[in-house]
Amino acid sequence: MKKNIKIFVSCLVFLCILTAALGKISTLVGRKDSDFKYLDFYEQEEEFDVLFLGSSHVIRSVFPMELWNDYGMVSYNMSNHAETLPETYWVLRNALDYHTPRLVVIDLYKLPLNEKISRDEETGELFKEYLHDYLDSVPLSGTKIQAVWDLLPPEERMEFLFPFSMYHDRWSMLGQGDFIRERSLEKGAQAYAGIVSAEAPEEVHSDRKHEEDTTGKQYLRRMLELCEEKGIQVLLTYIPYGGMTEDDRMWADSGYAVAEQYGVSYENLTEAKGLLNYKFDCSDSNSHLNVSGGRKVTEYLGEYIRTHYRIPDRRNDENYKGWYEAYRIYMEEKINDLSAEDDLHEYLLRLNDQSMSCCYYIRPDSVIYEDELAMELLNNIGDLKRLTEAKDRNEPYLVLADHYDSRVYEFVGDEEFKESVRFGLFDYYTDENGEKRLYIEYSEDNYLTDSKERPSDLHVLVFDNATGEMVDKARFIEQGIMRRKEIKQ
Repeated sequence: MKKNIKIFVSCLVFLCILTAALGKISTLVGRKDSDFKYLDFYEQEEEFDVLFLGSSHVIRSVFPMELWNDYGMVSYNMSNHAETLPETYWVLRNALDYHTPRLVVIDLYKLPLNEKISRDEETGELFKEYLHDYLDSVPLSGTKIQAVWDLLPPEERMEFLFPFSMYHDRWSMLGQGDFIRERSLEKGAQAYAGIVSAEAPEEVHSDRKHEEDTTGKQYLRRMLELCEEKGIQVLLTYIPYGGMTEDDRMWADSGYAVAEQYGVSYENLTEAKGLLNYKFDCSDSNSHLNVSGGRKVTEYLGEYIRTHYRIPDRRNDENYKGWYEAYRIYMEEKINDLSAEDDLHEYLLRLNDQSMSCCYYIRPDSVIYEDELAMELLNNIGDLKRLTEAKDRNEPYLVLADHYDSRVYEFVGDEEFKESVRFGLFDYYTDENGEKRLYIEYSEDNYLTDSKERPSDLHVLVFDNATGEMVDKARFIEQGIMRRKEIKQ
């Protein structure tokens, strides 16, 4: 009898060691996308107060680091590409094994689906790659096993429980990045700077409502009941996107009935007039927002959450001091991305950012005045009143969009400007030779120095609101249909 017990215990220990070893090997040879996105969530000991759940619409539209900087909100973007509401349910179930947030925000884009996992519209195959992007980082647990059993057919389950079976042949492809566990600087979000002009959502002209009890609705109810059981507040959302049809809008409207049934709030952002400009706030024609649209959605939701829920401001909480360093690195990366951007339109798109201020100058006869999209994007940076006046008069135009003090200074023609602001003393005037000059804090450099042979169409100076320092200097010059950025040295 003792011998049998000893054999049993030995086998059990061996299986535990084997499972642990396979876990380590799977981590080494597996794709790192999942760890990159979710590692910060699993490794943070302090509580997250808000979790954002949904599909890629949420990934591209809700930026937790901006919410930290603006509101001291500690949140994580748990959403995943092509994620259905059944998948979202299991993302939530697993997340609650590690953290208990005060508020869960669930987007309803996938409400119409009757599939548990999205499929490729052309081939009909399951989007397994996207599910791997989430599940590969989840430690093996009872919840993960239940999720795999619920979402997948039997023949597909093992590769999600033991990813080693899928990635074991990557030994020859291992590189330095496989041994260093890099992580997202955006707390799960993915900002994107592409620009596509899209159609605004269609109006709803029918009284018909979508009352079908879809698989998406069933799992939404399960999430609402789970949160009610655990005392977690819920906010439902519908993030708008370009090309929404009348039927899409009707599905968005169907969220009101579910919200009313469970006594939770629903922010259908398709009804938020003027929130987005579909000429440039989308990164593709029928699905996602870009970094400008995403910042507008983030600001909208941040303010809504601040005023409707008791979410603490953690900026003075000693337990969360690591978030200051995380934000510093995040901000540094944003500035690096801006400095590396050589496309005029995408550069201007990135400047719709309340953490940065900018000063820019347009010369007379500049092609900027004839570039409709560039003019729209300049207005997107700040609420400009005189840009059209400068264009119509074909005169020099200088603007300081001071997001630190929420002020915009505009000057047309020979108007001068001399004032101390967050970023130093600005001195802008026309010299005796008729040339424009801009000096900042008694600098010896005229920041409008230019080449007479090839004058710049646009000068831009960018400042970090937190430090007051200038972080980028650029000139844009017309070259055919292309524009090239030059950094002043």
